[in-house]
Amino acid sequence: QLTSEIPGNLGDLDSLRILRLTDNQLTGRIPDNITNLINLKILKLNSNSLSGSIPGNIGALSNLDSLYLSYNNFTGEIPTSITGIDSLTYLALDNNMLTGILPEHIGSIDSLKYLYLDQNRLSGGIPQSLGNLTNIRRLYLHTNQLSGLIPENICTIYDNNEYAQLMLEYNQLCPPYPECIPESHLGLQSCPP
Repeated sequence: QLTSEIPGNLGDLDSLRILRLTDNQLTGRIPDNITNLINLKILKLNSNSLSGSIPGNIGALSNLDSLYLSYNNFTGEIPTSITGIDSLTYLALDNNMLTGILPEHIGSIDSLKYLYLDQNRLSGGIPQSLGNLTNIRRLYLHTNQLSGLIPENICTIYDNNEYAQLMLEYNQLCPPYPECIPESHLGLQSCPP
């Protein structure tokens, strides 16, 4: 039941490997100096009332395996520096108020197995690079404002893992749809002419 802000001097704990503050009532922003925690493997700040933008240099946490920021009130864009964390296997930014487009090179994080960006206000198209996520098991983009065509190469997700789940419903994505995606994962949204 913590109700404070995250201390500004948290970035001084440079030996920290796991920081888990989930399911509290923390408010305010993520301190910029949290990116000093270069040994961090797991950062879990989900299920709080944090706000503001995700630090633009979050990619400095180059050893991160898991980043959980879901169920907060974050606004602004997904920092492109995230795409430089090549050890990341779990990225959860869902259930926030993030806007802007998906980073073009988000598919360059080869290690990603779980990518949750659903229930935000993301717009624009789906980057071709998502087809490069050969290890992905869950890719949730539903309930955003994404538009345009779904890249055909996204089917490689199913080629490499027949039990993968790709959820795209509640966007404004237009046909023709890749045949690999089950209709239940697309939803029924009308497209502009």
